[in-house]
Amino acid sequence: MKKPTSIILVIVMLAVMITGCTAPASNATEPEKETETEETQQTEEAPKTVADDYPKNPITITVAATAGGSTDTAFRLLTPYLEKELGATINIINSPTAGGWVSWKECAASDPDGYLLANVVFPLFFSCYNPELKQELRIDDFQLIANLVTDPNVIITPKDSNITTLEEFLDYVSTTKDLVCGVTGMAGDDHVALLKVMEAYPAMNENVTPLITSGVTEVITNLLGGNIDFAVCNVGDLKSLLADDSVNVICVLNEERVDLVPDIPTFNELAKELGIEAEVINGSSRGVMMKKGGDPALVEKIITAFKNALNDENLKNEYENMYYTWHGITGEEYTTYIQNQDESFKSIMYLFGW
Repeated sequence: MKKPTSIILVIVMLAVMITGCTAPASNATEPEKETETEETQQTEEAPKTVADDYPKNPITITVAATAGGSTDTAFRLLTPYLEKELGATINIINSPTAGGWVSWKECAASDPDGYLLANVVFPLFFSCYNPELKQELRIDDFQLIANLVTDPNVIITPKDSNITTLEEFLDYVSTTKDLVCGVTGMAGDDHVALLKVMEAYPAMNENVTPLITSGVTEVITNLLGGNIDFAVCNVGDLKSLLADDSVNVICVLNEERVDLVPDIPTFNELAKELGIEAEVINGSSRGVMMKKGGDPALVEKIITAFKNALNDENLKNEYENMYYTWHGITGEEYTTYIQNQDESFKSIMYLFGW
């Protein structure tokens, strides 16, 4: 009778020991499961940031130029590459009214959410310093995103004028009264270039009057129609004109010859040959901006998208084919570049009487 009792006691003791050994192990793993579940829930429930959620709607870029011009085309060529980077539809809206200020004021009044971007052209934007405009907006009111191209100016004459050299041109503009030169936009790059040439060669001042138009298409139409005597435009406007052999290109207003049109001499090299101690360099910087004050991560996302799109070799080839001088700089580099242009423009404002 004692043996069965002893056996039962041994069994009970073993059961207690087994339970005591296994229970802590079970308790040790349980907190890990709870912690893992909490972390998973936190990850799943983490809210998206403004940048993460962008873009969820189509993006609009207003272009301060007429459709079909070199500025407009530069943005339309960029659009598919940018859409690929951002994964959204991009709509280009032309808004050349009031020299671009309708577009820029609209941008300044928008939310800095990245859904309204504005093309900005320099030096045209610096017409903000014109006291007659009473324009309070300045470049510091905007977030500069990226520059696409910087397009040097050229001087052109009608083919039938037979004026093909700088020497012939300077003789013409200094001896012929009531000449009209077509340019786009008050204080635009064409207008600034003309004033710089007139400053370099004062003999033409009394004879030449600028005709300020809304776009290069109007300038070319007037030139080929005989309504104006010569024009200042950009290298990017030359492709069809050279293909049709409809104009004479006198010179390019660049520091050195442009690789896209290497046979066109610079004003500076020709002036030196003529003994004229003057240098004229000018062009159009075409970029994009948004209202200042956007979420930094959102702004960085937009800048990165433009940077990647602009550095696509296929886009560069398309620009080259259109005679556009690629100058794809973004973010801080672009901001510094424009700030330097701002200071440079202030030094020549007297040419406008400002």
